[in-house]
Amino acid sequence: MTQTAARYQRVLAGVSEVVSRIPEARWNAPANPVVAVAGDPASAWAATTRRMDSLLAVVDPATTVPSHHGDVAVESVLGTAVIEPLIHAWDLAQAAGLAVSLDEEAVAACPAVIAPMAERFAATGWSESARPLGWPPRRLM
Repeated sequence: MTQTAARYQRVLAGVSEVVSRIPEARWNAPANPVVAVAGDPASAWAATTRRMDSLLAVVDPATTVPSHHGDVAVESVLGTAVIEPLIHAWDLAQAAGLAVSLDEEAVAACPAVIAPMAERFAATGWSESARPLGWPPRRLM
């Protein structure tokens, strides 16, 4: 397994750790009453993680997959995709009032991954420049 795939698995494990600590009642007590969680999110996440682990164990990192940028190697996809579970682990923990310890190596890799996409993100209005979050490292996005 490559270093990038191992980092991705560590970040998925971090999401699993957060998900496992969210009390069942919190899943259906969202801050936004329009949003409701159906079924058992913790079990669904565990199944997703098992599936990803089994895929990462057999996929060749050089295998290409189609994307809106053309064919991209799995290794490259994982390098970029690590941002999603990293941010969602933090987001879930914040929403549930839980402390979270993010994978420092993955957090440190984020600026280099995001930099080439910064203009596109800013154009959507979904994000701004990096802001201090109050925990080391001081900036995530």
